[in-house]
Amino acid sequence: MCICPTTLLKIKTVLFLSIFSALLIAELCVDGLSLGKANPNIQTILIVCMVITILMLVACLVGCVATCVNHVVMLQLLVFSLMGFVIGKLVLWIVASHESPPDQRGLVTNIWFKAVLLGAAVATIFVSLFCMRLVDEEHFG
Repeated sequence: MCICPTTLLKIKTVLFLSIFSALLIAELCVDGLSLGKANPNIQTILIVCMVITILMLVACLVGCVATCVNHVVMLQLLVFSLMGFVIGKLVLWIVASHESPPDQRGLVTNIWFKAVLLGAAVATIFVSLFCMRLVDEEHFG
């Protein structure tokens, strides 16, 4: 387990969740701009992607508050939300690869899409470490 103090782990978690929220907002902006350029099939995929991103943004903001107040159950829900988000994005990546013509494939799976996937994986690690630390302190005080 991580050997850094709980306060430092909390700061790291809140900081990275804030960075991850900024990545989510950037992806929303890029997807919103791409809606006008896409054909109807890609527009549907982009709208689903935007809805998933908005839901994750809300969960991420709630996770920042849960981190500040050391709420273990909310942090565990955030970990499951992050895992579901990654799985959903990977499914969208597969669908976009098969359904979109080659000239419009980059509208869905752009650099922000991939950065958000990487950010979600790293956020899952940070939140899991902080959650384990809180549970450890709760039981062994």
